[in-house]
Amino acid sequence: MSVFSAAAFTVTLLLALAVAATAAAQDPPVRPSTDQLPVELSTFLAVGGLDTSSTGVTARMPIRARLSFEAEAEWRLEEVSGLSASGNLVLDLRKPGRVTPYVIGGAGIDRYTVSFGWPQQGTTTQLTSALSVNGGGGVRIPLNARWGMRTDARISNGIGRGPTRWRVFYGMTANVGGTTH
Repeated sequence: MSVFSAAAFTVTLLLALAVAATAAAQDPPVRPSTDQLPVELSTFLAVGGLDTSSTGVTARMPIRARLSFEAEAEWRLEEVSGLSASGNLVLDLRKPGRVTPYVIGGAGIDRYTVSFGWPQQGTTTQLTSALSVNGGGGVRIPLNARWGMRTDARISNGIGRGPTRWRVFYGMTANVGGTTH
């Protein structure tokens, strides 16, 4: 990983944490109990650098009124591909209307490809994996009480040998159970 990409990743992560800390320090309006909050299921398509075009699903479960845990499974849209998975914490920021901005960060297993070339033999592509961390932010926009849209931008960094990647994620959401707020 180059010094520039490591610095960009660190600055992005620190900025997201600073925004989250500022938002968490403010008193929110009256919070519903987490028993009343819905679980949010999302399907998504993502585009980004290297081999990060993908599709997948997420499930976001409330921990507190503005803090959630999200489980994500993603399949890269490549000739040689594998399932990547991560667990993330999502902090909802103060709503400027109907839109809910959030910051997100987590860790997981990242599957990626490595190509090798031999003179007069051609190339071969191998699927491998690494632990990775990710961070970013986005917005959720409700269409009605059950359905919504979501977009976020993230950068992920493989720990040790994995690549640094960015992606933009577009998805549809469905609230299951609970009540919306």
